[in-house]
Amino acid sequence: MAFQKEENMLGSLERMLKQSKQAGVQLFLLSEITKEKEKVSKSSLGLDGHLQLLQAEIAELQSFAAGQPEAVSFVLQEQIKHKQDMQNAVRKEMEQLRTQQEENTTAKVEGGNKTQSQVPKAESAKIPPEFECASFTPIAKYAWDQGKSLVTIYLTMDGLSDQNQVHCNFTQKAIDLRIINCNGKNYRLAIPNLCYAIQPSNCTLQVKLNNLKVKMKKGDAKDWEGLDDTERKKKEQHAQLASSGATTEDLLRNMYNQADDATRESLAKAAMEGQKKRDEAAKKGGTL
Repeated sequence: MAFQKEENMLGSLERMLKQSKQAGVQLFLLSEITKEKEKVSKSSLGLDGHLQLLQAEIAELQSFAAGQPEAVSFVLQEQIKHKQDMQNAVRKEMEQLRTQQEENTTAKVEGGNKTQSQVPKAESAKIPPEFECASFTPIAKYAWDQGKSLVTIYLTMDGLSDQNQVHCNFTQKAIDLRIINCNGKNYRLAIPNLCYAIQPSNCTLQVKLNNLKVKMKKGDAKDWEGLDDTERKKKEQHAQLASSGATTEDLLRNMYNQADDATRESLAKAAMEGQKKRDEAAKKGGTL
């Protein structure tokens, strides 16, 4: 019943926004809509739904940012980055839940005296103690390519010379690569949301002096848009939005609803300046 009331309030505010012509009133209504949408989201969205909503909003913002004036584009890019950070946080929470579920599944299998073949070895692999380091430097530079059945990651790492310096934990939708004792440093590349599923037991590592190849066997022959699923889901959400007929007003409203205080201030300033220019243009037109 409370959820229905929240939806009714949200609808009323949105109708008022469409009818309003004053920028100040519009910004106030957008602020109130933000609060109501937060209530509705808490009532109706889980992690999957929240992630899908963020992905849709990022696609909307990126589509709307194209061709905008520099000042507006800057504000939009800041908002996109903010939503991408939120997206990463949600993915991290989902990965933690997925890892916990995998551990619970493995424990049940072992408790039921089932054979090891029922749990793929790479799925249930534990991190060796020597790779449980206090700190890692994230691996930011690497290359990758793909064939029909393999996705390969290429890394150049000074100080890498031995297979014992490398460990990679493969699961169907994630990898956790760790490299230790490279000129006194430890490195890590963790991708918790691969573009598509892989076959963990058929993935391999190839170590040569200062070079490493991570070969992942594809679960199927699909082409990967990237190592993670960001681009794939972005395209899917963009296609959904395009087919649903999202308007520019919807894009702006979503942007304001999810903006922080600094971004809202920038948006309010841009709205006021835009209104001022339109008023000036109308006055000039009226004197002709």
